Formats: sequence, C-alpha cells, structure tokens
Amino acid sequence: MSRSVVDEHTGRRRTLLACAAVGVVVAVAVVSVAPSLYEVVRSGRDLVPYSSTYLYEVRVLDAFTLYATAETRPSLDKLSAVGLVAAGTMIFTAFLLLRAARAEIRLQRFFAFGSAGLAFLAADELFGIHELIGHNLRVLADLPGVTRPDDVVFALYALPLAVFAWSFRDVVRPHRTAVQLFGLGLVFFAVAVVGDIRSSGVDEPAEGLAAACLLAGLVAITATILRRELDLEGIAAKSRAVRPATRPKVEAGLTRS
Repeated sequence: MSRSVVDEHTGRRRTLLACAAVGVVVAVAVVSVAPSLYEVVRSGRDLVPYSSTYLYEVRVLDAFTLYATAETRPSLDKLSAVGLVAAGTMIFTAFLLLRAARAEIRLQRFFAFGSAGLAFLAADELFGIHELIGHNLRVLADLPGVTRPDDVVFALYALPLAVFAWSFRDVVRPHRTAVQLFGLGLVFFAVAVVGDIRSSGVDEPAEGLAAACLLAGLVAITATILRRELDLEGIAAKSRAVRPATRPKVEAGLTRS
C-alpha cells in the first residue's frame, strides 16, 4: 500500500476518533446537567387515567410536562453501561471473525478475554455487582480512609485490568493511539475511584469518560487488527480492480440496447 493511502487512512481514523471524543464529552456534559433542566412535580400510580407503573410528572424547562418512569431518568451509569455493552459486543464479534480466519492464537485470546472482561464490567454497571459485594463485606469499611466498603471492591477492579494489560502488552503496545486512550482512561478511572471514596460527586462523570476512552482505544485496536488479519485492504484493492473491467461491458450492453 502506498504511503499516501496509509496517510489517508490514518487521517480518517484520527478524525473519526476526534469526532467520537467530542461526541462523548458532549453526551457526558448533557447527562450531567440534565437534572437541572427539569423538576419533578409529583409522583405516584394515579397520575394517568389507567393502570400503570409508578410514574413521575416532570416539568421540563418550565415549558412542558412529561410523564416518565424511573428508567427514563438520565444517568451517567446508563451511559457507561451502553459503552461497555457496545465494546463487549464489538470485541466478541472480532474474536469470532479472527477464529473463523484462523488468526494467531494470541490475538484470539486477547479478544476472548477482553470480551469476557467487558461483559463482566457491563453486568457490574447494570446490576451493581460491586455494591452488592461491598455492602455484604462491611469489614472493608474499617480500612483507613474508607467509609463505604463497595468503594474498595470497585478499586480492586484495577488489579485484573492491570494483569490483562501486562499479559497482552505485546498486542497493545504497537497501537500508539490506543495506548494513549487507555492511559487517559486510566487517569479517569483513578479519578472515579478517588471521587467514589471521598463521595465528591465526580465519580460518575469520570466513570463515563473512562468507559469512553476504553471503547475508543478498543475500536482503534480492533479496526487495525481486523484490517490486517482479514486482509481487508487486499479485498478492497481487488474490488477496485474489478470495477473498471466490468464497466465497459455494461456500457456496451446499454449502447446495443
């Protein structure tokens, strides 16, 4: 592949990552300020003239009224869960493709363990697994500087992540953009842990940004590895080479008709 084509692909990838980063930051900002944009007027099961679940009458921007359930409340936890589910689905799909293509076993293991880890993190975000464990291990609250035991469990998640990153460092290290995104995600994760322990309120936005950095880094790695292992560039080149050869036949047929 020529250098100009490589530069073009690199420029497109960086542009897409930059746009995605801006989109994520905007989404986190919107979800963070969303509670200040509405007011709960009243709640109950008798707000509508038919049988329903527990509803909230919400006045939005003091301009119109909505009736909503608790599940529709904007939450950064939900945003993080969506990102983790998307990342897990992408990584598992890549694992299946690499397995079908008989790619290197180490790459298959990277994506297999990665999809399993992301599935657990998504389940934890959706069902509060670390809160469940922490609230039933209250002895952890006796540790210095800890007030909530579930914060300790959340902080311990860094250990398997570090083991995974170190074990597959040869797979991750060549992808400089992904390494930078993972490093930024690690910073946000540390901020989330400290914020969670100190109950400062920055933990949820930091968790959302950490999940976004993780997703972006995995997208960068997955795209590069799949392009190489599945020879997507070669397939695209063959497709471009076939098109000019078939065009005269089509045009000739149209001329005769």
